Amino acid sequence: MGYEARLELNDQRGRRWVGVHTPACADLRDLFTPLLAEEGLSEGSRALIERLPDGVGVQAQLGPNALGLHAPGLGDNSELVLKWVPPSQRGPLDAIVHATEGSRAQRAHLMAHRLRAFGLSVPRPLGYLERAHAPRRHPSLHVSAYVRSPDLRAWWSASLNEGSQAAQEAARRHQCLMQLAQALRMLRSQGLFHGDLHAENILVAEAGVVLLDLESVRSTGRGDRLVKKGLLRLDRDARELGGLRAVDRLRFLQEFLRHSANARALRRHWWRVLEAAPTSARVVAALEPDVPSEDVSPPL
Repeated sequence: MGYEARLELNDQRGRRWVGVHTPACADLRDLFTPLLAEEGLSEGSRALIERLPDGVGVQAQLGPNALGLHAPGLGDNSELVLKWVPPSQRGPLDAIVHATEGSRAQRAHLMAHRLRAFGLSVPRPLGYLERAHAPRRHPSLHVSAYVRSPDLRAWWSASLNEGSQAAQEAARRHQCLMQLAQALRMLRSQGLFHGDLHAENILVAEAGVVLLDLESVRSTGRGDRLVKKGLLRLDRDARELGGLRAVDRLRFLQEFLRHSANARALRRHWWRVLEAAPTSARVVAALEPDVPSEDVSPPL
């Protein structure tokens, strides 16, 4: 992880906020201070825009809670993503059991360091800010490097529209699927999986896929419920995009389950899980019909 400096601030009501920042991002204090309104952190990216300090420009609005910013005072880290992270909302019992745990922004920050140590591509974490008292019950702020790459949905749609280079684009889409399967396999090998896996949380960069929203990465526990939820949603998104054959989905599963014990049996199991999921007529229509029957069923 390396050295990180501690950050302490007080809002207008004197409440303590704590966090960390990388040594090169000492000016995060100047970024965070105006965002601490009297009632606490304002909700959403629109409220953040209204409180940004002078000299910080908005380059893009990345969803309802995140902003792509240009902050010249941060030097090499001048392009960053500022995200408002909502509190954990799992009921009063969760607040009591996990009272000593940090905020979801802290979780995203620490998880980014952990996944980068494993070799996974995630945005470089720069800092976070949370309430000193019961941080899980309050919103928090997370700052990371700005990765200028399209998300999977935008990239895939653009690839399908490249009619003049259809064969080359098909090879690139296949490579992207394999890179994503390898990333998820590596994540699962550490007993982790992404709890909010969908096309907008995956960037397609030159060096490979990049996972976002790391506060949603959780332990898989003893079962595969989290893995099932993630694969079902990802499979649904992928089939809605079109240009995806059944054999491509099988190869994704094969790569995801590589090095697993009983890989063939697991592949058959997960194929049945995906095929049993309800799909709309729009999703079914997006599938390419010209797939040989021997490619549709997983090999024994």
